[in-house]
Amino acid sequence: MPQYLDMTSNGQRLIRWNITEILEELDKGHIPIKYYDVEYLTSKYYDSVDTDYAMNTDITIPLIIASVEENKEKLLDGNHRLYKAKMLKIEKLPCYVLPLEFHKRFIEDYNEELYNEGISKTP
Repeated sequence: MPQYLDMTSNGQRLIRWNITEILEELDKGHIPIKYYDVEYLTSKYYDSVDTDYAMNTDITIPLIIASVEENKEKLLDGNHRLYKAKMLKIEKLPCYVLPLEFHKRFIEDYNEELYNEGISKTP
C-alpha cells in the first residue's frame, strides 16, 4: 500500500505526493544527503506529532524536503524524526532536498487554484 503525503490548506488537499515512489527513487542514490541544523528545521517545520511514536523512530533515516517554489520548501517526510531529534538535543539531521523537477514526477493529485492560494501562505 503506497504512503502519501497531502499538502492541505483549510482542510482541502492542494497536492498529493506518492512518498513510497519517492523513497524508491531516492534509494537509487541520485539525490545527495545534506545535513541541516535541527533548530533551523524546527523553526520552519515543527508540527504536533504522536510523541510516543516519534520517540521510537530512526533518526538516521533522512528527512525529505521538497522545493515547492523559489525559496519555499515543504517537509514531506520526517516530522516524527525531527521531533525526536529536538527532544534528544541532536544538532543535525540528514535530509534529502528534492528539486521541483524531481518531486513533481511523484505528484498524484493537484489542485492548481487552491495550491497557488495555499503556497503563498507557506513560510
